[in-house]
Amino acid sequence: MLQNFQITFEGNGNILFLAPKSILKNTKINFYGNNALVFIGDSTMTRDNIEIWHESVCYIGNANYFNSSGSGRWFCLSECKNLIIGNACLISHTLWFRLADPHLLYDNNSYLRINPSKSIYLGDHIWVGQEVGFLKGSFVGSGAVIGGKSLVTAKKFISNTINAGNPCREIKNNIFWSGEYVHSWIYEQTQKYQKMPKDDFKYSYSCESFLSPLAIEEKLESLKMTKYFSYQLGEAFLKIANHSTIPAGGISRFFAFIQTVRKLRQNLKKKQKIQDNSYG
Repeated sequence: MLQNFQITFEGNGNILFLAPKSILKNTKINFYGNNALVFIGDSTMTRDNIEIWHESVCYIGNANYFNSSGSGRWFCLSECKNLIIGNACLISHTLWFRLADPHLLYDNNSYLRINPSKSIYLGDHIWVGQEVGFLKGSFVGSGAVIGGKSLVTAKKFISNTINAGNPCREIKNNIFWSGEYVHSWIYEQTQKYQKMPKDDFKYSYSCESFLSPLAIEEKLESLKMTKYFSYQLGEAFLKIANHSTIPAGGISRFFAFIQTVRKLRQNLKKKQKIQDNSYG
């Protein structure tokens, strides 16, 4: 469903994919380059502004809540880097995400650039407080909490932790959170939840199963080198959205994501071989 929604396409080969149950209200999406992809799953976005340049990917999964208060959120994707947000996140208002510095920095001695752009990754079931900034290279693990007015920098924030500050840092671990809304509660409801009767949203880490954001980036970059890569990425993300469920603990879903992309690439190679043989 679209309400007061604006979209601008500049350039070629750009794709906007909206899942059937996605809702966009008072939101703007601007494509300023070529071959970029914005994929929004079954989530509700209100007062959001996405600006995306050449060959970047913005993926927002299912069942995410974006608070409609304040000034909304600003997503700035540039220099061919990506923003990935998983499922079932609670994201407050007056936030911004930047994958790049707007200008260049160089080392005095080597003359080499020292501020490369980097992607941002947020896992599943993440709670982000209001007025938070996300800088390039941020990685927030599933089940984590980011406190209000934090500046999230280029580091890893592990699952089931509370993190806050400028720069953001871990202040408590071994926690999990639940999304019940307490403002309208009366005494009986407050007492009912003094102890959580379930242990959902406890996430664990497995070195054997987890694939790092670096591995995901490498797969995305390999797809970007192929013709019509935005269509191929769209097909891959569609499979992810269709087969993902609301997370309730476990290992990071990024492993399943990489498997999906790998299978897609294999299928594309098979199709290309069949086409080559048919002309040979």
